[in-house]
Amino acid sequence: MKVSIAKCDSYEKEEVYKAVKKSIDLIGGIEKFVKKGQKVLIKPNLLRASKSDKRITTDPAVLDAVIRLVKPITNKICVGDSPAIQSTSFTMNVAGLKEICDKHKVHIVEFCSCKDYKFKSGKKLKGFQLEKEVMESDVIINLPKFKTHVFMTYTGAVKNLYGCITGVTKAALHFTFPKREDFAMMLLDLYEFTKPKVKLNIIDAVIGMEGNGPSNGIPRKLGFISASEDALVLDKIMCDIAKIRSNDVPILKLNRNKLNKTKMHVLGDKINIEKIIYPKTKSFFDSAPLFFSRFIRNNIRSKPKVNVQRCIACRDCVKICPAKTIKIINRKAFIYIRKCIRCYCCHEVCPHNAIILKKPMLAKAYSVFKK
Repeated sequence: MKVSIAKCDSYEKEEVYKAVKKSIDLIGGIEKFVKKGQKVLIKPNLLRASKSDKRITTDPAVLDAVIRLVKPITNKICVGDSPAIQSTSFTMNVAGLKEICDKHKVHIVEFCSCKDYKFKSGKKLKGFQLEKEVMESDVIINLPKFKTHVFMTYTGAVKNLYGCITGVTKAALHFTFPKREDFAMMLLDLYEFTKPKVKLNIIDAVIGMEGNGPSNGIPRKLGFISASEDALVLDKIMCDIAKIRSNDVPILKLNRNKLNKTKMHVLGDKINIEKIIYPKTKSFFDSAPLFFSRFIRNNIRSKPKVNVQRCIACRDCVKICPAKTIKIINRKAFIYIRKCIRCYCCHEVCPHNAIILKKPMLAKAYSVFKK
């Protein structure tokens, strides 16, 4: 399986275009993945409404490059995702992506027309509620952003497809699968279900994110664009480049045997970066038996805590919480921590960085002992 690497030092549009084109050309060219007259859905990462310089969303220059490459083949192009809180159009407007769509006269899909699809071979889920445009498209071009993730350690090509699931259903699945590996298995089911449509994955790794991503981490310049027709293999190579251990990334750990048997060919430029800073939420005890999970949740894994100086009671955390454990009290968010499932959705969507992650005393003691 081929994975391409193309150096890209900035988000200057022509530089990005050349890097995106090179990354696709190295694995067969855009004509290999998109045929004349096909209906193409471009799926960026639109976690929340934030400006592109925050590095939370796929950069507008990457979307612009992909549309420029696809448009000579087919004009049946749409762009869509399911942001955590706001509408797709609003989020794209804030992130600078709507301007790109308007310039190229490309339709924006709001991802609000959901439909149930059965998936009998799913290991965790036997069906998904997806935006119908996802399954009605001939081709999906997946445009993730390279980021760390407080729940999944790393988020890239496979995790970005979670946005094919609409609205509150995503939060409900967090509640259904509070354990990391169960949630990862559900993500892998989703990838296997959508895989026939997902012909191309292009990851924006010009400036990624480290630390407590995917929204409140630290922007980190990585300097490249990467592409592959296989999302899982692409994620594996990304983690190798960033020196993230596969065993620390549930989607890779669950596919360890399969990935070890897969022949991977990395083409293009050589990239050497210093190790990415991990999120502070992973616990040595994450794989413990279910009966032990509540103890772990309350005493080992990092707790979300409200910074009352930053909180303006916007209620985004209340809306997204799958466990319904956040309330507004005295015009500030309050988390009933004993009911918290540690999905960190509140931390992801808070636009004011008012949800901090605090490591419990027992976890701190373990960290000292481990050293």
